[in-house]
Amino acid sequence: MIKLRKQATQHHQESNTFYVDADLFNDLKVRFLLKDWSFGQIEPQMKLAHLNNALSDESFMMFKSFLPWIASAIIAKMNEVLEGYEGYED
Repeated sequence: MIKLRKQATQHHQESNTFYVDADLFNDLKVRFLLKDWSFGQIEPQMKLAHLNNALSDESFMMFKSFLPWIASAIIAKMNEVLEGYEGYED
């Protein structure tokens, strides 16, 4: 998680501060941590593929193409488990 948080940290030049880009952080968590769920049980063409211990680009784009409420629910559950808080609001 620390490595992913560092990758999602951005620099705001005007205020000379650093912040964690929440959208990028969630994308990284999905790419690198979504390994145990398989949507292929529901629909064979939705089986997740991994490359170099991360979701392949095709699998990541498939995830991004989910209906927004489905993707948000998955991210909310992921954050609940990983970071100990409930809910993800856009």
